Amino acid sequence: NNAKKLGKKYLLDAKKNIENKNKFYEALDKALMNYLKSILLFDNSQYNAKKIRESLLKKSVSLKTIDLLDDIFNNCQMARYTPFDYVDMDKDYKRALELISLIDNEI
Repeated sequence: NNAKKLGKKYLLDAKKNIENKNKFYEALDKALMNYLKSILLFDNSQYNAKKIRESLLKKSVSLKTIDLLDDIFNNCQMARYTPFDYVDMDKDYKRALELISLIDNEI
């Protein structure tokens, strides 16, 4: 599937920055947003968590998968915008890969 390949390609930028917390989470956030834009067909001005959630539900994506997405986005925000230092970038990267596969299988 093209969207899945594209999502994984975007995630490579995050993986390249795994030694730098801010760059990693910025790239991870961007990768997931670009993936979601490609499957939900929206632009940045239309982005908000509620709209993404509604769009995924309309495409029959499970609440469990949507909750995983929310959790990853929350981790990105915490890592980028708070002094919170405990992060597990490898785990978040693997969860993002899993998320893309789950969404791809559920749509």
